[in-house]
Amino acid sequence: MREESTPSPQRSRAPRVAPPVGVCEHCAGTFVPKRQTKGRFCSAECYRAWWNAHGQRECAERGLERLEELRRTGQDPRATEQAAWKRKMAFRATALSLGPQEEVTDDLAWADRGDYWQALADPPEGLPSLWAPKRDSKPLVLTGHGVRLRIRHGALEVRHGFTHYPQKSPTQLLFPGDRRIPSRIVLIDVDGAITFDVIEFLSRHGIPLVVLDWRGRVVSTLSGKPGPADLRLREAQIAGQTNGTGLRIATGLIRNKFGGSIETLRSLPRSQRIVAGIDRLRELLDALRTDPPSDVRSLLIVEANGASAYFAAWLDVPVRWKGTGRRPIPLEWQRMPLRSSLIGERNRNATHPVMAALNYALGVLESQVRIAITAAALDPTVGCLHAAHPGRPALVFDLMEPLRPLAERHVLDLVRTHTFSSGDVFLTERGVCRLHPQLARTIAGLAVVDEAVRAEVAWLFGLFFTSDLRRTGQ
Repeated sequence: MREESTPSPQRSRAPRVAPPVGVCEHCAGTFVPKRQTKGRFCSAECYRAWWNAHGQRECAERGLERLEELRRTGQDPRATEQAAWKRKMAFRATALSLGPQEEVTDDLAWADRGDYWQALADPPEGLPSLWAPKRDSKPLVLTGHGVRLRIRHGALEVRHGFTHYPQKSPTQLLFPGDRRIPSRIVLIDVDGAITFDVIEFLSRHGIPLVVLDWRGRVVSTLSGKPGPADLRLREAQIAGQTNGTGLRIATGLIRNKFGGSIETLRSLPRSQRIVAGIDRLRELLDALRTDPPSDVRSLLIVEANGASAYFAAWLDVPVRWKGTGRRPIPLEWQRMPLRSSLIGERNRNATHPVMAALNYALGVLESQVRIAITAAALDPTVGCLHAAHPGRPALVFDLMEPLRPLAERHVLDLVRTHTFSSGDVFLTERGVCRLHPQLARTIAGLAVVDEAVRAEVAWLFGLFFTSDLRRTGQ
């Protein structure tokens, strides 16, 4: 007779008996409940003391019980509602509060938009790597909870993160010499792990690692193959600030920027504003060629006028939304925003979704330019156009100017060809826009072609190198 198997004993935990409202759970003193102390403690000190004595143990026991349950059912612990909720609330820590019914509807919108943008960012699987005609030059963009990079049997194992529930998060292997090896790996507001041997793998294969925060700002850049330091080039950069070379370079950068801005406006549907913007940029471009400014300050005024005309032409670009009856959006989001001159960092905290998208695109562009400048042995802190501050990569911001219209063109194409939802953007209590992680990942994947970045760096390198030879009489 077969014996029936008995289930394994579960860890039992005595239920917690909550004290009356207004009585501190730690010291038993009476108090007026406050949300900051969870409504159960009279002060932050009592809460910390209770947490050290009981809270950590209770949370650990609940977590272990949940982990055992997931393992018995064969589920991935990262894909649980608890992990997804933790990630979502960390992303929306300062978002505007919603009612109970709105929270349920908002969760569905969050998951729906996450699936939509993930499907757009992840291309369908194509031919095996051995059949691929050439190396894939697209960046690999990762975001979410539980991202992991490690070396497994000599290959780079990449585990994508979770941003919503339910979600299918893949794991891929990149072998040495694989034609699918990306041009760079971009991490956007992630939590997870990376091993030391991954850094060696990336350096050996020339794969830069870029880390962006939720605003799109560059936190760190690990270049794949840094170039050797060249003190003569640095001396030429410093001398260029006084001998006229720097002003000539700065004028050329703004000329190239105006030319790229004209091409970006030409890619948009023709309208009266766009025609007026193109005409104004052509006038300023002709003025720079025939009568260049005599100093950088005058050049910045010309750049500001060009930027004003350029962004004024954006007002005719439609921004389409859906689901605004269920979850309304600010009236300003229904049209393209105005933006001041691109010189400086005054638009970092975006209040419009398009500006938030631009910050991600320009953050990726900044990392590309920084990597190319380092490879060319140029000093990124010595610029010609932007003001120099301690630790500020002025030369990186200089070289970004002619490349900005290319990055902006990608964002404009995305805005024109997609209908956005209220679940794509969250507005904080301070009025700052935060994009859905999968939408930010999609935008970060729209990088400027590396050849265009290297061409601008090579042009700048040639001017400084020629200036150095002229100065030394060679």
